[in-house]
Amino acid sequence: NPDTRDTAGTSPLHMAVSLGQASLVQALLDAGAEPTVCDQRQRTPLHTAVEAGHTDVVRALVKIGGDALMAATDAAGCTVAHLAC
Repeated sequence: NPDTRDTAGTSPLHMAVSLGQASLVQALLDAGAEPTVCDQRQRTPLHTAVEAGHTDVVRALVKIGGDALMAATDAAGCTVAHLAC
Protein backbone atom coordinates (compact mmCIF):
# COMPACT_ATOMS: atom_id res chain seq x y z
CA ASN A 1 0.00 0.00 0.00
CA PRO A 2 1.73 3.23 -1.12
CA ASP A 3 -0.23 5.25 1.46
CA THR A 4 0.96 3.36 4.56
CA ARG A 5 2.04 5.84 7.23
CA ASP A 6 4.40 5.83 10.19
CA THR A 7 3.46 7.07 13.68
CA ALA A 8 3.99 10.70 12.61
CA GLY A 9 1.59 10.28 9.70
CA THR A 10 4.43 10.35 7.19
CA SER A 11 3.76 8.41 4.01
CA PRO A 12 6.32 7.03 1.55
CA LEU A 13 5.30 9.89 -0.76
CA HIS A 14 6.12 12.45 1.95
CA MET A 15 9.54 10.82 2.44
CA ALA A 16 10.36 10.73 -1.29
CA VAL A 17 9.27 14.36 -1.61
CA SER A 18 11.38 15.50 1.35
CA LEU A 19 14.42 13.88 -0.27
CA GLY A 20 13.70 15.51 -3.63
CA GLN A 21 13.50 12.14 -5.39
CA ALA A 22 11.33 13.09 -8.39
CA SER A 23 11.57 9.67 -10.05
CA LEU A 24 10.51 7.90 -6.84
CA VAL A 25 7.68 10.41 -6.36
CA GLN A 26 6.46 9.64 -9.87
CA ALA A 27 6.73 5.88 -9.27
CA LEU A 28 4.68 6.17 -6.07
CA LEU A 29 2.05 8.29 -7.83
CA ASP A 30 1.92 5.76 -10.68
CA ALA A 31 1.43 3.01 -8.06
CA GLY A 32 -1.62 4.84 -6.71
CA ALA A 33 -0.20 6.94 -3.88
CA GLU A 34 -2.69 9.62 -2.86
CA PRO A 35 -1.15 13.07 -3.55
CA THR A 36 -3.44 14.77 -1.00
CA VAL A 37 -2.43 12.53 1.94
CA CYS A 38 -1.68 14.61 5.05
CA ASP A 39 0.79 14.07 7.86
CA GLN A 40 0.12 14.92 11.55
CA ARG A 41 0.66 18.62 10.81
CA GLN A 42 -1.95 18.35 8.04
CA ARG A 43 0.73 18.98 5.42
CA THR A 44 0.43 17.41 2.01
CA PRO A 45 3.47 16.25 0.05
CA LEU A 46 3.16 19.49 -1.94
CA HIS A 47 3.64 21.55 1.24
CA THR A 48 6.86 19.62 1.83
CA ALA A 49 8.08 19.98 -1.77
CA VAL A 50 7.44 23.73 -1.87
CA GLU A 51 9.09 24.33 1.48
CA ALA A 52 12.16 22.34 0.40
CA GLY A 53 12.35 24.00 -3.02
CA HIS A 54 12.13 20.74 -4.99
CA THR A 55 10.69 22.22 -8.20
CA ASP A 56 10.64 18.97 -10.21
CA VAL A 57 8.65 17.32 -7.45
CA VAL A 58 6.32 20.33 -7.21
CA ARG A 59 5.57 20.03 -10.93
CA ALA A 60 4.80 16.30 -10.68
CA LEU A 61 2.48 16.79 -7.71
CA VAL A 62 0.61 19.75 -9.21
CA LYS A 63 0.15 17.83 -12.46
CA ILE A 64 -1.56 15.00 -10.56
CA GLY A 65 -3.23 16.84 -7.66
CA GLY A 66 -3.97 20.23 -9.19
CA ASP A 67 -6.37 22.58 -7.44
CA ALA A 68 -7.00 20.31 -4.44
CA LEU A 69 -3.32 20.41 -3.51
CA MET A 70 -2.97 24.12 -4.19
CA ALA A 71 -5.91 24.90 -1.89
CA ALA A 72 -5.00 22.51 0.94
CA THR A 73 -4.16 24.15 4.26
CA ASP A 74 -1.96 22.71 6.97
CA ALA A 75 -2.64 22.80 10.73
CA ALA A 76 -1.38 26.40 10.86
CA GLY A 77 -3.74 27.44 8.06
CA CYS A 78 -0.98 27.79 5.47
CA THR A 79 -1.43 26.91 1.82
CA VAL A 80 1.53 26.14 -0.41
CA ALA A 81 1.40 29.74 -1.62
CA HIS A 82 2.14 30.88 1.95
CA LEU A 83 5.18 28.63 2.07
CA ALA A 84 6.48 29.71 -1.34
CA CYS A 85 6.94 33.31 -0.22
